[in-house]
Amino acid sequence: MSRRPRRSGLREGSRLLDAPRGHGRLSLPLARRGALAFGVDQSAVLLAKAERRRGALSRAALRLRRHDLREPIGEEGFDAAINIFSSLGYGSEDDDRAILSTLARALRPGGRLFLETMHRDAVATMLSRRSKPAQRFADGTLIVEEPSAVHRRAPDLPAGVP
Repeated sequence: MSRRPRRSGLREGSRLLDAPRGHGRLSLPLARRGALAFGVDQSAVLLAKAERRRGALSRAALRLRRHDLREPIGEEGFDAAINIFSSLGYGSEDDDRAILSTLARALRPGGRLFLETMHRDAVATMLSRRSKPAQRFADGTLIVEEPSAVHRRAPDLPAGVP
């Protein structure tokens, strides 16, 4: 966990909720660095991909479950929860409130929520225009994020799935 910024509060043995986790872009490397990660997602395809990517990680280091975040997960006491890449805004405002409530209930008192707030409409626009979101800092540094999933089919999707 030494490569994680100190302000995150994560260290070896920290309990981490990755929800939704997708294929494990974040929870897999954090579990490899010592976090006890629990990943939930609605997608059986993405959870299967995460399971294949698990490698030698034990079930204690990385647990996976198919779950709808609009419902409580039934576990509490996580040191941190991460909700990354546009998982809000796809349903109603009530759906979003339910997801945020699930995350809040899962955290221990003082636990941290890392929430990305990019909305689905921004993602759809960005991907359709193949735009490159960029930010230039005062010192001249330019950071450009290039979407890599544009017009590319994941190799492990079943035939017939777009």
